[in-house]
Amino acid sequence: MQPVQVACLDEWASIETQHSNSVSFAIQDLQASTLRVPITGGARGDIEVVKAAVCSALDVMQAMGSSLCSVLSQVEGMNCLVSQIADVTTKQRAMLDEYETLMASTVAMQEEECSLRTHLLQLKQAWEDGELLTFGN
Repeated sequence: MQPVQVACLDEWASIETQHSNSVSFAIQDLQASTLRVPITGGARGDIEVVKAAVCSALDVMQAMGSSLCSVLSQVEGMNCLVSQIADVTTKQRAMLDEYETLMASTVAMQEEECSLRTHLLQLKQAWEDGELLTFGN
């Protein structure tokens, strides 16, 4: 993996942590801002208190929406980068496979070359020693 790719993955982890924290805080704020009033049995409540609670919950939801929009754009950017990393990784795997095939072929050709050189040296030595019979004699 390239250093740039590692940096992108680290940034992704940071964004994911920020998102998880934002959602967790939003849930806590919404739970703290809502009234849990039974709606049966003639329950009553002060209209101003209910209004304040609903307004507070609405403020939290609006803040959460803004936070999610910000995180969403970052996630989309990271998604693009992760996709590019996956493409590069696939290409690297294909290149490594091709490299492996080429190396095996090169080794076989080197073995053949060494064998032919050895045979040639043996023929040359035999020729010089007069041990080589020529065709047609």
